Amino acid sequence: MNKDIPLRRENTLRAVFWGGLLCGVLDIAYALALYGMLGIRPVRLLQGIASGIMGPSAFTRGLSTAAYGLLLHFVIAFGAATSMPSPAANSCSWCATLFAPACCMALPSTSS
Repeated sequence: MNKDIPLRRENTLRAVFWGGLLCGVLDIAYALALYGMLGIRPVRLLQGIASGIMGPSAFTRGLSTAAYGLLLHFVIAFGAATSMPSPAANSCSWCATLFAPACCMALPSTSS
């Protein structure tokens, strides 16, 4: 039996955690700064994320839907971190662990 399997699993979980956290924090900070300069308040932005699931009613429910939007944002970020083929899962490369998912999410969206 291969003794490296538990270490690889631990590295993979570490890569997903740190990659997803960094990805989510940097992405939401960028979005809040950019849309803040355009005059859009943070609550409204987060409600916009929640409206992807809840529809237009998300904009009428206050802080609860903003919190839900933030939760959804991090679910998406951690999902992106799990889908990135990262050398960190095999080689403990902290650079790839931290920056591969964040770079993926930093690319501009092509949707309107």
